[in-house]
Amino acid sequence: CSIEKDRYCKSAAEMWETLNKQYMETSLPNRIYVQLKFYSFKMNDSKSINENVNEFLKIVAELSSLEINVVEEVRAILFLNGLSSRYSQLKHTLKYGNKALSLQDVISSARSLERELDEQKETDKNTSTVLYTNERGRPQTRNQNQNKEGQGRGISKSNSNAKLTCWYCKKEGHVKKDCFARKRKLESENPGEAGVITEKLVFSEALSVNDLAVRDIWVLDSGCTSHMSARKDWFCNFRKDGGTTILLGDDHSVKSQGQGSIKIDTHGGTITVLENVKYVPELRRNLISTGTLDKRGYKHEGGDGKVRYFKNQKTALRGEIVNGLYILDGNTILSETCVAEGSKGKTELWHSRLGHMGLNNMKVLAGKGLVSKEEIRELDFCENCVMGKAKKVSFNMGKHNSEYVLSYVHADLWGSTNVTPSLSGNKYFLSIIDDKTRKVWLYFLRSKDETFDRFCERKELVENQQNKKVKCLRTDNGLEFCNLKFDAYCKDHGIERHMTCTYTPQQNGVADRMNRTIMEKVRCMLNESGLGEEFWAEAAATAAYLISRSPASAIDHNVPEELWLNKKPGYKHLRRFGSIAYVHIDQGKLKPRALKGIFIGYPSGTKGYKIWLLEEQKCVISRNVLFHEELVYKDTIEKERVVESEAEPASHSKSTLIKMKTPGNLNSGGVIQVSDEEESDESVDEEQEPEPQVELPETQTTSSLANYQLVRDRERRQIHPPARFTEESGVAFALVTVETLSMEEPQSYQEATSDKEWKKWKLATHEEKNSLIKNGTWVLVDKPKDRKIIGCRWLFKMKSGIPGVEPVRYKARLVAKGYTQREGVDYQEIFAPVAKHTSIRILMSVVVDQDLELEQMDVKTTFLHGELEEELYMEQPDGFISEDGENKVCLLKKSLYGLKQSPRQWNKRFSRFMIDQNFIRSEHDACVYVKQAGEQDHLYLLLYVDDMLIAGKSKSEINKVEQLSMEFEMKDMGPASRILGIDIIRDRKNGVLRMSQARYIHNVVQRFNMAEAKVTRSPIGAHFKLAAVRDDDECIDNNDVPYASAVGSIMYAMIGTRPDLAYVICLVSRYMARPGNIHWEAVK
Repeated sequence: CSIEKDRYCKSAAEMWETLNKQYMETSLPNRIYVQLKFYSFKMNDSKSINENVNEFLKIVAELSSLEINVVEEVRAILFLNGLSSRYSQLKHTLKYGNKALSLQDVISSARSLERELDEQKETDKNTSTVLYTNERGRPQTRNQNQNKEGQGRGISKSNSNAKLTCWYCKKEGHVKKDCFARKRKLESENPGEAGVITEKLVFSEALSVNDLAVRDIWVLDSGCTSHMSARKDWFCNFRKDGGTTILLGDDHSVKSQGQGSIKIDTHGGTITVLENVKYVPELRRNLISTGTLDKRGYKHEGGDGKVRYFKNQKTALRGEIVNGLYILDGNTILSETCVAEGSKGKTELWHSRLGHMGLNNMKVLAGKGLVSKEEIRELDFCENCVMGKAKKVSFNMGKHNSEYVLSYVHADLWGSTNVTPSLSGNKYFLSIIDDKTRKVWLYFLRSKDETFDRFCERKELVENQQNKKVKCLRTDNGLEFCNLKFDAYCKDHGIERHMTCTYTPQQNGVADRMNRTIMEKVRCMLNESGLGEEFWAEAAATAAYLISRSPASAIDHNVPEELWLNKKPGYKHLRRFGSIAYVHIDQGKLKPRALKGIFIGYPSGTKGYKIWLLEEQKCVISRNVLFHEELVYKDTIEKERVVESEAEPASHSKSTLIKMKTPGNLNSGGVIQVSDEEESDESVDEEQEPEPQVELPETQTTSSLANYQLVRDRERRQIHPPARFTEESGVAFALVTVETLSMEEPQSYQEATSDKEWKKWKLATHEEKNSLIKNGTWVLVDKPKDRKIIGCRWLFKMKSGIPGVEPVRYKARLVAKGYTQREGVDYQEIFAPVAKHTSIRILMSVVVDQDLELEQMDVKTTFLHGELEEELYMEQPDGFISEDGENKVCLLKKSLYGLKQSPRQWNKRFSRFMIDQNFIRSEHDACVYVKQAGEQDHLYLLLYVDDMLIAGKSKSEINKVEQLSMEFEMKDMGPASRILGIDIIRDRKNGVLRMSQARYIHNVVQRFNMAEAKVTRSPIGAHFKLAAVRDDDECIDNNDVPYASAVGSIMYAMIGTRPDLAYVICLVSRYMARPGNIHWEAVK
């Protein structure tokens, strides 16, 4: 709309509204555009300050017309920030010099500074100072000057030269640099100086600045060819020389009086040494030559009134513009410290040149005169040497010189959750060592939280026996020792605590070495005897018992037990671990008088032996034992294998004569025994009976413990074949069964028809087909001409039965060939939701908080319950072709295994049914349903495909959901105990519910052979510094190492119950495409 058109408007208001609509756009894009222009305002240096102010105020007016109000202070800040680097000093002053800021103040200050800078620029143009440096050079001759003047003839000379006035001689027609009088004076002041190349250095600003400190600052100047300073106290390694003549612009010259080095400490912490700096006392400014820096390889970058010089990516100098000059940002180091620092700088340089050679070797080179002795001083800390040569600090042998027993005690815990549980279910042991005698005790624990109680028991016992007090205790800083309860106990009983540093077990070397010695013996004994890992605790107890009876170098090869009891221990009762033993037992007149077992240790506080009975699968303690030490358990296994490999039947008439020793009343001591009731060797000899010769049947010496199980899962010592297999009919039955189980299952309907068990397969297909027809899965229709027909196939599975109880079962299942379906034709959506793990955890919290019942159910043949929405046609299954043959096809009514939409259709039907039952589906999780069960009670149902959790106030409320069983075929699993591989452990009495994936994680550990991996306190060790692999040699082959599979398996535990693994999973997943050995170690 134009003004001409606006004349038709009836009123001014109407005209204003029309103009406003035409020119004042209030749309969102226009508001965004104006605001972005406002907040990104930058000054245009090509325009005056007034022009920039007008442009900014115009933007402010546009904001106001759009009803966008901006406070005064924000306007001032944005305009100030938009000023160019020319106004950097003003920006700094206004930021830190005022308590409040207004736009008018900023504009006024900017206008004043602009006028001042313009005046200064005009003055500098007419009165700039020129500085020359003549390094004792040969004076230029008059002819040379005339030649130079002639070079510009016709170009620079004009008729205006006559108006020029020389500042030196006050004559017209030339300028000062061409003044002959001035040059003659210079030649007279430098007689006989010849053959030296003259350097000229021009500096036009430094000497004209009067508002800065004269002698205490450094100016970065691009015209100088040498560094200069007027401060002699700044110089390092100062040396006098002939001097250099400095020509100043005020008609006089000065000389430098020497040169040296000056060290500058920048505020960034970098120390920079300026070499060959000239000492000029009369100089008004300390000058840094940027040209010299450039020659030495320094690079620079600048902007916004700042400049930075750097070399090898390390900043050396920084400068900031002040009144048009770049002033150095840093402090100068005075000469007292500079002398030493300069030498150190040379030392560090040689240290780097020589490949980080050690200081002693550098001094050797200096002593031979190969390097200047003055340049080799003390070497400061070198971080590169630390990073490249770091090694563990050696530990001194700790000798505590304990005054008496129990004055110094060591303790440590061994074990982990990955350790195979012992016969008693223990996974840890607590070792306690007396420093004076090196006597060791062991306590076996199921968990670490038992450590405190076991320590207290042992302390009270040993203090009572020795009538001494525990004075000092050394442990590591594990939580089992470092907790409030343990600290309070030690404080109350006056026990001093000594603890190690983190990840330095060497500081607890006595206990750590003892644990190592014990486990070395354990591995040796288990390997020799052939016993399984579940016997590790018995082996460890035996090892500790024997260590206390072995000489120790730490106590001058004395025996710990002897020092502890003040008498010599006995050794005649010792027996070979894992050897075959026979325990006396009275079972009746005609029953055997002994049971065969394995010797597994010495019980504590009892004079006897610990024997593991093979047939009974339990441990007994007895002193009436006969040992066959020449034979260990592993030997019996090998002997059984030889017997089983022979085709001849075993002869029960043969016998073997074996000599056995009868120990009589022998004393055993205990693995953690501290009493002094052990009998002497003499008493053992007196009670020892003669060694009888015992004739034992060969069949009684055979046993098997290869697949050892605990008592609750015990198996018979010998498995004899059923008696019916001794008959011909029984043997025939066994052979038929084996042949049936060993044959391959048919892979297609055609293979099944040619199989010798076709009749059984045919019966199975009929059962499956009848079940599908009964369920209304399809109806037969004429084959459409314009529709693609989906194929199908039979899957056959043979399930072995139990001989004599259940025959072999033949199963067949019909599945659709879903891979032939076309998106958009045969299916639309295939996504089917499942319950989130977060929802499962929330449900568990609600169950505990409200003390609800938690039941679990399972849906049978899940996908067959879904109803199809698309019109799908499937081929008739093989073997059930109708009379019309290929003219008929199956029109599917319900989903079938193999169809892409089957999971989605099942979920839709289940959801629809639950809503019909007055359940409300959660908005946050589509597989969580809630129903009001009372005024304040609710019924919760969670579905994960076919697994279902139901929570309610009472079981009667849960049982009311009986319509589920009527609508779908369900299986009641009882109280929930496990879902999706997560164990649900509930202690309802104490109001505790735990979710654990211990079994899953254990399977993952076993699957990827991680059982021997080092245990860390966090999901990833602090020493792992992961980075991409550079060399192909460091890469691992994904075909050999299942890196991706392991990461994915651990990720499932993270999603379920281990959120602490989230970071490390993200970390190791970065290198999935090209993992290396270090990455695989991090995964483990």
